[in-house]
Amino acid sequence: MKLVFLLYAFLVALGGLEGITEARTSQRDLIALALIKEEVKDRDEHWKRVMGTWQGGGPCDSAGNCEDDPCGFDWKGNWEGVQCRYQEHLPKDVDRVVTNIHITDTKVTGPVPLGYSLLHDLVELDMDGNHVSGPLIPQVACLPKLVELDLANNSLWGTIPTAWRGLTELEECEMEVNTDLEGCIPQGMPPVTTQCPPELSYCELVGTITDDTKVWGFCEDYPDVNLWCPTAEEVRQFIDNGMPYDSLIDPKSMSTSSGDGMGGPVVSTSGFEPPHSSLVRLDVANDDDEGEPVGILGTLFRNIGQLI
Repeated sequence: MKLVFLLYAFLVALGGLEGITEARTSQRDLIALALIKEEVKDRDEHWKRVMGTWQGGGPCDSAGNCEDDPCGFDWKGNWEGVQCRYQEHLPKDVDRVVTNIHITDTKVTGPVPLGYSLLHDLVELDMDGNHVSGPLIPQVACLPKLVELDLANNSLWGTIPTAWRGLTELEECEMEVNTDLEGCIPQGMPPVTTQCPPELSYCELVGTITDDTKVWGFCEDYPDVNLWCPTAEEVRQFIDNGMPYDSLIDPKSMSTSSGDGMGGPVVSTSGFEPPHSSLVRLDVANDDDEGEPVGILGTLFRNIGQLI
């Protein structure tokens, strides 16, 4: 709340509040995207190129055309990899939320950003075919509406966090071709399932795919999980303090003790509800997928560190 209040005061002082409230992306998600940019923009030239498109947050003209708005009134604005699907039917005075992050085959490096955990309406997180590395962070489980998670063909290592079994909407988790990924798949994650869409002449596997990893199958227990879901201010502190991503891993969450306990779920307050999946489950098998920032949000990128 402190960060949001200070952001509000900062925009009023700039005389830019009217522009930000006319933006078609929710202020909550604008703050999250700003923090994600701060987290990754200096990792490598590939992140810098992608983040170079993450600029602006409005304003919108009377015809509903928004300058540099991540969402816009359509499902895709001009921020690379950021999509706001399933909301085309909403009135134009209703702010949109980010539903899909799709940054694939761009050669970006480093761990999965902690800032993603702030996008509570995310339905798809796809970073297939990059050089993403490091441990898998439990905070992916802070995304209560996540249906598809694709981190295949990267350089991830360690184990799949037990907290991910709290992703109750998850239907597809592609982790294949991460040769240093090991351990087991937490109970509660989607089993490998055959999907035979009528428009396809073949069936494909969905569920938790771990081919070409050291993951040996599903875990045999349900260990207790104490999941920490950060606020925007806490993500800011994580970035400013240069905290290692290993520090996000709670060793207790990797225990083999029995139990059904879970940390409290994240509840999105946006009112957005993704459409129900059309996946058909058959044959279930548990056998072994920048330039200088400009505009209103650009100013936020440059000055957000002074707000807290």
